[in-house]
Amino acid sequence: MVGSGTVVPGVPGIPGVPGVGPQTAANLLNQFGSIDQIYARLDEVKSERMRNLLRESEQIVRKNLNLIRLNDCVDGGLNLKGCLLRDADERRLIELYRRWGFKTMLHELEARQEAQPALL
Repeated sequence: MVGSGTVVPGVPGIPGVPGVGPQTAANLLNQFGSIDQIYARLDEVKSERMRNLLRESEQIVRKNLNLIRLNDCVDGGLNLKGCLLRDADERRLIELYRRWGFKTMLHELEARQEAQPALL
């Protein structure tokens, strides 16, 4: 929405409405709640000049909104079964803790192993 290079305040590099700065864009968003509402209620924008600027740039603004919108339809490969808690491989943890220098965690794990009765 902002002419100084952003659609909304804080999104640099995305062209917006020429002549609409960050403060004006923020004020419009605060007043109307969203860009969709600004355009749905364009007649309520007080300044005729501002209404014309917004009207002339609507196609660019909507295109750029799609550019910056988070794509929530992407398969992230997350498998919920793979997220289930399971018993830790304590031998592997001890090896990693030693390699990484996690002395406190290594000591706690070794102490816990010593306290467990040996399995036959």
